[in-house]
Amino acid sequence: MDPINDGVKRKGYRYLLITRSDNPCDQIEDLNGKTLMYLNSEDDLFKNISLLFVDIFLKKHGKDIGKFFKLSPYGNEGSKKTNSVLLEYGYSKDLILRVLSDPNFVVSVNEEAYLLMAKRNPKVKEMIKIIAATDPFPPLPYFVWKDSDLQLQKKIKNVLLNMDKDPEGQEILKTVRVGAWKDVDSSDYDALRRMMEDIDKLGIKLEL
Repeated sequence: MDPINDGVKRKGYRYLLITRSDNPCDQIEDLNGKTLMYLNSEDDLFKNISLLFVDIFLKKHGKDIGKFFKLSPYGNEGSKKTNSVLLEYGYSKDLILRVLSDPNFVVSVNEEAYLLMAKRNPKVKEMIKIIAATDPFPPLPYFVWKDSDLQLQKKIKNVLLNMDKDPEGQEILKTVRVGAWKDVDSSDYDALRRMMEDIDKLGIKLEL
């Protein structure tokens, strides 16, 4: 069964490193030596998927994320210094508001959250700059076991793809905030494959 995603009209979304426009940092390299604040224990820091693309970037340039940044628990006195970096991933607009309120912050956010806020307030694009971004990732796919009954797969797929054409189906889609399910191609997920290849080549260990 081919993957089906949530049908949002986009080629994909990215994870962004953003900061306020008046922050002198323009790229990841400019963050060298800054204070990296973490929200949990230091042991949990490098299990955070939000740091993955930063870790990949640094390793490609022969740098170690633990040495590139100074580490400080969030909320400690050390984290209140200027030019601190809070590389916390989030979809919530709270992280973007954090950046807008303090030029010293750099945060990692889902591009959708940034674009939604910019749509509501066009000045956001003037007040925020993007330091780095991942390749676009497609929406999450939905799949079944490849050994499951082929006819059943086709029936399930047909129901999902036509759900938006049925009044009852439309109501169900609203509850999960989806406009329609759409068919996608395996190549749409090449960005994920490239990231996994980088992870393997660079020896990055994922702990889930």
